[in-house]
Amino acid sequence: MILRCPFLRISRVVESEGSVPICKTEVINNNLNPKWKPVTLSSRQFGSKENPLLIECFDFNSSGDHVLIGKLRSSIADLERLNKERTGTNLFIPSTHHRKEEKMLKGQLFVDQYCEREQFSFIDYVSSGFELNFMVAVDFTASNGNPRYSDSLHYIDVSGQLNSYQRAIMEVGEVIQFYDSDRKFPAWGFGGSTAGAVSHCFNLNGSPRDSEVRKFFNF
Repeated sequence: MILRCPFLRISRVVESEGSVPICKTEVINNNLNPKWKPVTLSSRQFGSKENPLLIECFDFNSSGDHVLIGKLRSSIADLERLNKERTGTNLFIPSTHHRKEEKMLKGQLFVDQYCEREQFSFIDYVSSGFELNFMVAVDFTASNGNPRYSDSLHYIDVSGQLNSYQRAIMEVGEVIQFYDSDRKFPAWGFGGSTAGAVSHCFNLNGSPRDSEVRKFFNF
């Protein structure tokens, strides 16, 4: 009995008739009738639903020298149709027989599931009124260096030059703040000493109750 460890590789066919791999399934060990986990592809990977795809089935080899079992050219539209019609499509492998190139049938591919979901971008969410809550947590552990020295991430420069933490908070916060309607920003610290004891969660504004900072950035 021939034991196979098959997996699929899906590639986008490009204008030069070459192919660019965009997805690979897991390997199913010792199985001549494998059923792989669902594969997720984005339109950025395959282009339009009519664009040609190369689907190849390989027998896995730990050396990396995988053996081609069979292949076919299809498209997302074709795969959708196979799912709707509950039919399979043939996998072939080229074979030279009597000096004539032929195709040998090596199996069939069935599409058990097919679904489409619209993926929204960050701009889509923001333009629809989506809000963001900006929160900050600052590491005060000794790994950041002694704040008295200029090589520390917490060093306060008398010239007003921002340290690494201040610069990161400002650069991100100046953008995010406009998507936070109440302009109140929770800010915490951890790994620092407050009231003579080390705390791993304390309010940066010094308040024992409220963690929000209301004037975090210059508007």
